[in-house]
Amino acid sequence: MLRAAKQSNRQKFLEITSAIERFFTHHCGSGRLGRFIEMIGNPCLKYRAFLASVPGYMEEVVKFHLGIVKAIEKKDATRAESLRRAISENGRRLIHHYFIGHSDKGGKIQVLA
Repeated sequence: MLRAAKQSNRQKFLEITSAIERFFTHHCGSGRLGRFIEMIGNPCLKYRAFLASVPGYMEEVVKFHLGIVKAIEKKDATRAESLRRAISENGRRLIHHYFIGHSDKGGKIQVLA
């Protein structure tokens, strides 16, 4: 993931992040939870492709994932989940900024989506 981010290889980055998600979904210990995660995750794929094109996004996600790895090694589930949520929140914030939060010259919000 780090190499893909450094090389700005969006396709490889997206493949790796999807593989990581599938790994955790498969090993979550609940078939029902795994199906739910897949159900809510699949519609978000088009946004992930967009986010990977935002300058600095891939590198930031790599830092979050490295933190998640360290938290898992320390058996700190709370920290790992906090970092996973931070990735989602960062994506939500960027999507809002680029698709919803643009203002016109009068300072009014202009919806682009």
